[in-house]
Amino acid sequence: MTYQLKQRLWNGTKAIEITDDEGTTVATVQRVDVPGNEKRHSFRFDMNGEHATLGIKRGRLLFATYRLLWGGDEFILKDHPANSILYFCVTGKMHEHPVELLETWTKGIEVKFAGRKVATVETGGAVLRASIQIEGKSDDSFLPLALAVLGYFMYKIYSDESELLEEILGEIL
Repeated sequence: MTYQLKQRLWNGTKAIEITDDEGTTVATVQRVDVPGNEKRHSFRFDMNGEHATLGIKRGRLLFATYRLLWGGDEFILKDHPANSILYFCVTGKMHEHPVELLETWTKGIEVKFAGRKVATVETGGAVLRASIQIEGKSDDSFLPLALAVLGYFMYKIYSDESELLEEILGEIL
């Protein structure tokens, strides 16, 4: 199943709709403030009354720690120290299953859960434009879609900060 991101104004608040192949809105995502996370670096994904929130934990120096709140549980994901210097690479565990968010050569994201690819996000380099391909059954798409969409926003933050760092280093050197 393929999904698209679409920006809209909702009750005076910017929200992003996630639409399916037929253009039907299946989920929304918006920026939220979460105590203990960096300001403006947390996003909430809502679908069929279920929600998940992913944000960057406050107090980072070089590598980010991400807090995923879902189903009453908190899961910690982290930038992979060796790989994150070169590309977006976040790893962690959810209920003892490994989770990976990896930047692709095409500036997209591959989402892996329990050792298998569950979703791919293709951005084409555009801001707030992404196509999300979910692997497997569409009736069990909440977690793969939530990880893909929320991971996309963390990737955007990573990309913006990487560009800024490159500019600063370029001026110094």
